[in-house]
Amino acid sequence: MTSINSAQVIRNNSIYQYELKNFLKYLNYDIISLIPFENDPKKVATHVRLFTEINILTGKEVFKWNIEEEAKRLQVHNKRLIDSVTDIVWQSRITCSQKQRFESLSNGANDINQKMRQAVEDTRNSISQINVTQETDLILPDYFYNGTTKFNESSNMDSLILGYSKEY
Repeated sequence: MTSINSAQVIRNNSIYQYELKNFLKYLNYDIISLIPFENDPKKVATHVRLFTEINILTGKEVFKWNIEEEAKRLQVHNKRLIDSVTDIVWQSRITCSQKQRFESLSNGANDINQKMRQAVEDTRNSISQINVTQETDLILPDYFYNGTTKFNESSNMDSLILGYSKEY
């Protein structure tokens, strides 16, 4: 490594350390210790399903949402910095009882989402086992109730586009 590269790394690290100290200094610790979503696991579960790719939520991830909100307020956009501050504050500034509240909320949300995933899977399995055809006189309900098997039975492209009559 050249001396120019070494100096650049040291300078970048110094800037990062300065930004880290400032972020920690200006954090509103009263706000970041609040439990989000009114401590409602249903709201957290919904948020996780709709806006994240998280499968199993942890208390620390819930806490990180508060850090991210503070980062917006402080106009901090560096993800690495946000992750570092989350780790530092979680390890050194948040009490055990606060951590337990975040963990409890995340566990409640995980339970809700697990039950929902199981219900969806059960429904899919039930639907996939239906093999009784439903007879109707109209083409759209026929395709709806019987799936795409009717499409595949006909090799006539016109019948796929225009439909078919049961009188043929």
